[in-house]
Parts: sequence; structure tokens; C-alpha cells
Amino acid sequence: MANKKKQPADANDNVNGVASLKIKRSTKSPTQERSTPSSLSDEQNVGRLIDSLPRFVLDEYEINTQVICQYSDSHYYDAKIVKKRKLDNEEFLYTIHYNGWNQRYDEEITHAAAQEKFFVYSPENLAIAKVCFFFINK
Repeated sequence: MANKKKQPADANDNVNGVASLKIKRSTKSPTQERSTPSSLSDEQNVGRLIDSLPRFVLDEYEINTQVICQYSDSHYYDAKIVKKRKLDNEEFLYTIHYNGWNQRYDEEITHAAAQEKFFVYSPENLAIAKVCFFFINK
């Protein structure tokens, strides 16, 4: 048998057959870890992101059209036009269903309001809307 030197157990070594977690500690002080604020506030950055989304403006929207729509809480969500009817004043009224939500949250939006609230649906635009939601609610 070969003689093996016993080495002292380190706190991060496998002790008694049980693996321990290695904890990486930061060498920076808490004030150094914080990100430095940019010249714009988060709210201004969110506003710029929302303004960068292309508006979805049409003379008439079709049923089953996917949109990113501004809900009454001022946040933007993935939605679909589920119903359309013409009002007495010749303006269209659209029923909007927010995907994944209960039907009781469906909204009726006039065509004029839709032109302000609708954004073009795309995975990129939806990701921007979700990022904006995160920053507003942090």
C-alpha cells in the first residue's frame, strides 16, 4: 500500500461524502455593484421603447387579427380581435380578447381608439412590451 498524505478538509470540499456548495462571494462593495444610473430614467426609457413600436393603423381591422393592445391599466398585452360590428355613426367597434385571460377582461374598443392602442404583432414587439411591463412594475 502506498502512503498517502492526508490533506486538511477545506470548507468547500466533499466532507463525509456529502457535497457542499461553493459560494462565490463578491469582492465589490454593495455600492460598487449597483449599476450607475443613465441620463434617462427607467420611465423615459420605457416610453422610448413603446414609441419605437410600429403602430397598427388600418382603415378596418379583421376578426382574428393578432395585435399588441394597450389594456385599461396602460400596459401592453398580446391580444386578438374576436368580434367586429358597425355602429350607427359608421364607426367600427372591436371586441378584443387578451390571450390567456378570462373572457370577462375582453374590451370593446372603437376604431379611433384602436388606432391609438394597437401595435403590430410580432415576437420582437411582444418582447419589447414585456420588458416595458417588467420595468414599470419593478
